Amino acid sequence: MSLCTFNWELASKFVPLVTPIVSVALAIFVYRIWHKQKGKEVVANETKEFIIKLAKLQSLQMEVIKSTKAENFNKESFNQFKIVKKEISDSAIFLGFALEKNKKLSNLSSTVLSQAILFIENVDEWFEIGKPLDLKKSIQPSDALWLTRELLKYSLYQKSL
Repeated sequence: MSLCTFNWELASKFVPLVTPIVSVALAIFVYRIWHKQKGKEVVANETKEFIIKLAKLQSLQMEVIKSTKAENFNKESFNQFKIVKKEISDSAIFLGFALEKNKKLSNLSSTVLSQAILFIENVDEWFEIGKPLDLKKSIQPSDALWLTRELLKYSLYQKSL
């Protein structure tokens, strides 16, 4: 029967030794959870901004296209398009590094940004030398939609890093 007894006095001597270890382990655990959540939050905020800028880019593209057809070219919208395209490129670089495992996102953002560059070149050629505007060289709504859907998963915390 002596094997089944528990020596509380001996156990109470180990409690002060175990308490700091448990406290440190708990702190490390909480820090890791917080750190991972903070990373998700940063990516979510960046993807939200990207989605908003992409919608603005498409809106500005439509304004520029309408103004070229009316022969009343809206240079300010075109310059704003270039600025937003630069901002979205910076966001795409950040997201590319942060979400490097998602090749689909990388391909979609590269496609949309390439289309924006082609649109800028196309409008420049139209404005400078009178070359006809080729709407195939613009951001395609279907590509922008697929990119938005992919980014939305991150902005709503549905997909993790």
